[in-house]
This record gives sequence, C-alpha cells and structure tokens, in this order.
Amino acid sequence: MACVSHIVGGLLFLALSVNAATPTDKCMSMHLFQATYDTMREKAEEMNNLVKQMKSNLDQSLEQECGHLGNQAISYPFGLKYCDFETGMCGYTQSSQDRGDWVRQNSYPDHTTGTTLGYSMRSYRSSASYYSRLVSPEFQPASAYCVRFFYRNPSTSNYTGNFSVYIEIVFEDRIGYYVLIDDIMVYNAPCNTVGIKAPLCPSNSFKRTDGNTTKCYTLHPEKLTWKDAIKRCKKSWPLASLVSITSAAESMFLTSLIVKNTEMRQAAALGIWTSGNDIMKEGSYTWAGTNGDPTPFTYSNWHPGQPNNIGGVQDCVAIQYPTQDFQWGDENCGDAHAFICEAEYMSSPTLSGHTPNIGVSAIG
Repeated sequence: MACVSHIVGGLLFLALSVNAATPTDKCMSMHLFQATYDTMREKAEEMNNLVKQMKSNLDQSLEQECGHLGNQAISYPFGLKYCDFETGMCGYTQSSQDRGDWVRQNSYPDHTTGTTLGYSMRSYRSSASYYSRLVSPEFQPASAYCVRFFYRNPSTSNYTGNFSVYIEIVFEDRIGYYVLIDDIMVYNAPCNTVGIKAPLCPSNSFKRTDGNTTKCYTLHPEKLTWKDAIKRCKKSWPLASLVSITSAAESMFLTSLIVKNTEMRQAAALGIWTSGNDIMKEGSYTWAGTNGDPTPFTYSNWHPGQPNNIGGVQDCVAIQYPTQDFQWGDENCGDAHAFICEAEYMSSPTLSGHTPNIGVSAIG
C-alpha cells in the first residue's frame, strides 16, 4: 500500500507541474506521467493477483480446517463420536473373553463408500454358541444417548441367533454367521433431536425438494480424491456423501449451481466428483449414495464415447464437459477433483431402547 500511495502522490505532483510548466517541460512531464501511470497499473495488477492468491489460500484453509467454503459453522446442541473405521478402530476393542473375533476389513463393500475402497468391522465366528463382542470406548455420563450404526449380514442362508447392542456400547454377534458393522455414531442427546433425526443444512447450501424427498447440496472447489471427498462430506453430516444424480431434473439443477459458481465452473473442465462408480464390477455403475447401499443407475448423462476406462483405471464418475451441458466421464478414483456433497432429509428412524433416554437407530 505504501508503494501505491507514493505513486499516487507522484501523479498529483506531476499534474500540478504540468499546469505550471513551459511547453517543453509540460511535454516531458506528460511523458513521465504516462510512464508512472503504466508502472502504477502494473503494481495494481500485481496487488490484485496477490489478493486473489491470498483469498484462494484462505478458502483452502477454511475448507480443510473449518468445513465447507463460505459456510457458517453449525453449532449442534450435542456431542458426536463418529467412527467410519477408515483409518483405525476409534478405540473400539475385541472382548478378550470371546471365542469369535471382530476384524477391520475391506473384503466386502463398506457403508461409508459402498465399495471395497472403504473399511468396516466384520465378525469372524463358526458357531451361534460363541460370543463375538465389539466393545466401545468409555463415554462420559449424559442425560441421554442416541446410537446410530449400519449393519449387514451378507448371507442369503437362514442362520439363527441374536445380534444385540448394549450400553456401554457392545455389539454382540450370536447369529452363526459373520456380520458387518460400519459408521457408528454416538450422540449424547435423544435420537429425535434436531440435527440427529435429520441434517441441518449449512447456511449457504442449496436445497431441492422432489416429492417427499428434500436434499441439500454443498459445492467444494477444493480438489480431493474420490474417497477423501466422501470423507469430507461426512464431516458436516455423517449420513451425507457425494452427490447421486438420479434424474434429468436433478442434473439440470446441479448444472445451474455450477454455472453460477466461477470456481466450480472452471473445475468442471477437469471434473467434479459424484458418488457414481463401477469399482465393484466393471461396467456396472452404481451410486454410493447416502445410504451406503450401491444403487444402480436409472439415469445417466454420459458424454459420447464415455465411459472409456482409459488404462483400465477409471472407475469413478465425474461431471465434466462444461461446453456440452456438463456431461459425465469416468476418471481415476485416485485423482483429485472438486466435488459436490449431498445430504438427504430422512423420516424418523424406528427407535428401540431400554429407557426413554437411550435410543438406537440401526439401519441394515
């Protein structure tokens, strides 16, 4: 700023000199004025570029450390302990008294990503007479607790036994076949609390209602891999994920959001992640979605010649081709792209519990 002030001061001095000088001096002063003006313009452009870079760095820091770009932080009236088992056990342990084991695995699709890129907990046992217990870390006392988790029994056979959940949280498998557990959410508030029963959309998110379903979307110019983008979506709401585009109307709605956002419009030339993928079976595209169960495509907007799976490594779907109505292409899931998150309002889950202050929302 000091440099600009000196230049402006010099320009004022030159202007005064031009009014008082001889014709020769006046011409020299005007030439000097022109040269000084060009210098000032260059400095202003440099400053403009510097400010843009500072803004970009700030946006990236906010996105990485504080949540969605431009969003105001949401203050929830409760605490949340969330574990997706992507990087570890989160303090959950195997009971040492059991004859069956819980093992962190990715042999089967998890709930977080809906693919084998993610991890979940699997019980290993050979008899329904054996206990297999996964025990939570200790939680601080609270007037109420809500526990939400996702489980799956992949078997199509008729196995008998029990699967139970206790507080302090113990996942006990006595079914006689393995069970998968993932995305455990423990809230120190009742399950019907606003922000637990349904998401609180960030202040600058975009809502869309289709029939009885309401979704909110957030735009993220920051570039992440497909899996890391899913994890970033879940930071705002554990049941959120990358966007699933299930109709032409939803595609048009998202296109309008991208067009109005300069950074996202520019990012589309390289790609914007959706939850679409064919990770589990080449050519069979599904949405990872917010429920963790892969959902086959019923609508698509592929660019001609796509998907082409160049190099045999392109398994994730991105919005691309801004000059062709943002049609889709397939990309390497390990590449970094901008992304769109989606959270869907859900009806009240069926609750069960031993007291009114302990609720369990189990989704299988």
